[in-house]
Amino acid sequence: MGKNFPVTGTIITVRRASVAITLLASALYSSVFALSFEGSMYAVKDGVQKDYFIWADLALPAGPGAVTGTYFYKKIGRAINLTGTSDGKTVSLTESDKKSNAVTGIFTLTLSSDSLYGTWNKPDGKDTLQVVLHLTDPAHRKFAVIPKPSALMLQHSYYEDNTLAGELAFFGAGIHYPDEEWVHFTTLFTDKNLLSVEVDWSNLSYTARYGTVHHTFDCATKQEINLWDEFSPALNEFFRKRLQEMVTTRRKTVPDADWEEDLAEVIGNSNGTIKNADDLFTVRSLPQRSELYLSNDSLIFWLEDFFEQNYDSGNRGATFDCRTGIPISEMVRYIKKGSLLSRRFGK
Repeated sequence: MGKNFPVTGTIITVRRASVAITLLASALYSSVFALSFEGSMYAVKDGVQKDYFIWADLALPAGPGAVTGTYFYKKIGRAINLTGTSDGKTVSLTESDKKSNAVTGIFTLTLSSDSLYGTWNKPDGKDTLQVVLHLTDPAHRKFAVIPKPSALMLQHSYYEDNTLAGELAFFGAGIHYPDEEWVHFTTLFTDKNLLSVEVDWSNLSYTARYGTVHHTFDCATKQEINLWDEFSPALNEFFRKRLQEMVTTRRKTVPDADWEEDLAEVIGNSNGTIKNADDLFTVRSLPQRSELYLSNDSLIFWLEDFFEQNYDSGNRGATFDCRTGIPISEMVRYIKKGSLLSRRFGK
């Protein structure tokens, strides 16, 4: 059972006790419910989803009536006023500028048992964004604003500055030809005090070098956490099988001969023919450089350039990036008791 909050009554069932107490108090003493939501507004362009992560505090009536509240972009943290109405099923909200009171956006949202979903539009009807928000614990609000990279501490660092900002500076430092070097920093997940980010970098000044790394932080402490430590060994086996499926599929599309030139010596044969090729394509354990990170709805396993990382060389046409995931609702079974994630996801 998931969380439920009333739109026409006072029966409340919530998975997390702290949220349940808050809502129950509202039900007993008021016909207006002070609720907190977090999620994102997003648009998809050219197959790529752009998320704008937000937090919303709303005073919702038990039935039809007025709605008031605020919301803020987690990247910025500045509250934006909201006013509107609810008919018990649909919530219509107008956002306005604090100084001029000019309307700056319109939300049209549908109430479900534990979420709000719909659209956001500019007043002229342009720039439509999809909106998905879920009921959350108000206690998370003080950590909802995404910390600056300079405040996020890395678990392991090869840079003088042991922060995410230090890593970004390292990847972007020493620019000889600005058009040939870049760093992209993307927030992938921000929810329940947790933050997952992706850093893509490229430097083509002398040799073609590029890479992708992921980090997950506890925003309450601003410290990086190792997601592998949060799960039982059963999750490793789950992703090992997934990785084996991907390697097997890749082998079907790339003939063994395409691997021979660079990888024959790895198998112990220098005559240009791979012997015991099944050994090469058997995943017995997850590679050391495998990464985990959180996305909007999944726990993602990521490994860049599988054969290059595992055999120190690889045919560029044959090696490949490995990315697969498990829905957050299903990953809960693998979380260790007493871990940080167990406290965040209510296990």
